[in-house]
Amino acid sequence: MGATCHENQGSWSIVHQGRRYIIQTLERLAWRKDTFVEAAQLLLRLAEAENQTWGNNATGIWTGLFLTYTGATEVPALERYSLLQEALQSGISAVRALVVEALFKALSVSETGNSTSEAQDGYVPLKRWHPTTWEEECIARRKALCLLDVALSDTDEQIQNRARAVLFDIARGMVTRGLAEEIMTRF
Repeated sequence: MGATCHENQGSWSIVHQGRRYIIQTLERLAWRKDTFVEAAQLLLRLAEAENQTWGNNATGIWTGLFLTYTGATEVPALERYSLLQEALQSGISAVRALVVEALFKALSVSETGNSTSEAQDGYVPLKRWHPTTWEEECIARRKALCLLDVALSDTDEQIQNRARAVLFDIARGMVTRGLAEEIMTRF
């Protein structure tokens, strides 16, 4: 019986290590514009079936892709948001709930994320996308607010409640970024 428990622990460890390697590979693929969409979609599937609790799990990596300034990708925000829009149409509540968490990151003005570019094994390091003008930031945040509106009217009450909490959490930051009118109309 002891050997069986040990064997089960070993296979558990191998499965989780394998999952970790897959997440790390997808994270690297999400840096590049030409592989972003497929990598992000796969990370979303892994996040939907999350079984790890640390911050750099599939959920943390996927939602972190949508940070406005420190998102780990060269893909512009508006292009990334098309994935969120698509996922909001999912019939799976867990997927829509993940979108709300990604929107929280997109709308947060206090971002925490990896501040260096990903080494690309022999390639020139990619430059992460971030807004270069105030207007570009406002356009990205307005689009994220429009996506939050969809979540606010979701059929799942838990998603609506989390979307409301996100709206309250980001309200002050959005006002400081010049989006007071957009926030006030939502209250």
